[in-house]
Amino acid sequence: MCRGDIMKKIILIFILFAVVCTSANAKELKLTVGSREMTSTGGGNTKTITLESPPKIVNGRTFLPLRPLFEELGGEVRWRAQASEVGIRYNNRTMLLTIGSNTAAWGNGTQMKIDQNSDVVPFVENGFTLLPLRFISEAFGLKVEWNEAEQSVTVSDSNIAAASNPNRTAAPLNTKIDTSGMVPIIDMKDETYKGFTGMLYNGSNTPPAEYLEYGIKKAKEIVPLDKDGKPDDNGAIVFMSVGMSNTTQSFSVFMDIARTEKGLNPKMTIIDGAIGGQAIAQMNTPDKPYWNQAMQRLTDKNVTAKQVQAVWIKQAFIRPDEVFPENAQKIQEGFRDIINIIRDKYPNVKVIYLSSRTYGGYATTQLNPEPYAYEAGFGVKWLINDIIRENGSDYPYVAWGPYLWANGETVRSDGLFNVRGDFADDGTHPSPSGRRKVANLLLEFLKTDETAKIWFLQ
Repeated sequence: MCRGDIMKKIILIFILFAVVCTSANAKELKLTVGSREMTSTGGGNTKTITLESPPKIVNGRTFLPLRPLFEELGGEVRWRAQASEVGIRYNNRTMLLTIGSNTAAWGNGTQMKIDQNSDVVPFVENGFTLLPLRFISEAFGLKVEWNEAEQSVTVSDSNIAAASNPNRTAAPLNTKIDTSGMVPIIDMKDETYKGFTGMLYNGSNTPPAEYLEYGIKKAKEIVPLDKDGKPDDNGAIVFMSVGMSNTTQSFSVFMDIARTEKGLNPKMTIIDGAIGGQAIAQMNTPDKPYWNQAMQRLTDKNVTAKQVQAVWIKQAFIRPDEVFPENAQKIQEGFRDIINIIRDKYPNVKVIYLSSRTYGGYATTQLNPEPYAYEAGFGVKWLINDIIRENGSDYPYVAWGPYLWANGETVRSDGLFNVRGDFADDGTHPSPSGRRKVANLLLEFLKTDETAKIWFLQ
């Protein structure tokens, strides 16, 4: 179906409805698997709403009729029986879902996968249309939290309320940067940024053929190792994250998803080596305390540094103040320092994937706002292209992991965008929905990249 047809369908579904705005006061809704009661709390009041059908777990995801939930939050849900389609409007955005389809569409025609598991689709049961709660809620910028002990889920619009709250206490930026002219590096086919070209690999978003072959060769060298780093079928392949608070927040969600994901390599041990507050300057020399802390993470999981063979780095500087291109060059050298330390401390590392920052346009502090978040991507690009030119067979395969920057609500070519609700109050750290977006991007990359799927999948 073409984008224009999708837009027409969504317009038809909602043509009779006025524009819907979110409520000024944040609300929190609590639902329990198997129960038809939904509790709504907000504005000092609490009430109980009876659902058409209780939430249920299907394919590891929570499903329920979402009409009562969105109507309680000020949105609308409409069913188009003839086409087996559901339209949702909330916070001035619209989404169209089709029964049995793993793809959802926004009002502008942009399509996105509902879940990495293709079996997670809307379905009809006992006359009720059941929709995947977390995907839809987080896509609209709502906060979703799961309580395993209670088998309950809490949905709140506090993230969206925070975006428009003029009384936030976070230190304000001195200047709000206009990001409208910034194009994601992956979409810069003909554009330049301050005289510099885009695309991840000098004119393309895929590595040069010869370098990709080298990466495949290095990936095929990844085998289970014992604690001394010797091949052993009973050993482990350690995949490790390296980075700061943003990194660990997203990687922890990635690990949760990976625990139930089918088809992953059973010999793989995933370690979150990212630690809050540990940005580039806190780990760019081998004597920094970070490296001992990361080593302890390995020990705690009964693996060793010699079993680490794959690494994902997502890093930045705290409160950068240089101008472009000096700030990007500083990122370039910072990543290079970390890679060289990794080579020394994890001597069997074969592949290293790099990611720059997510969008910083919602930032309310100087921690890492725009244009630094965007411009950091150029530093990563320059480093990778330097490594491709410079290094020989004794060097790990260093390449782009998922590219994470999208210009706020402007949808980039692959469908990624970020609403204010994807970030915490400071506009820099990810909210639960933002963490999940990065986690899914990382998972999709590892399952499809020519070098990663060799060791990541079963």
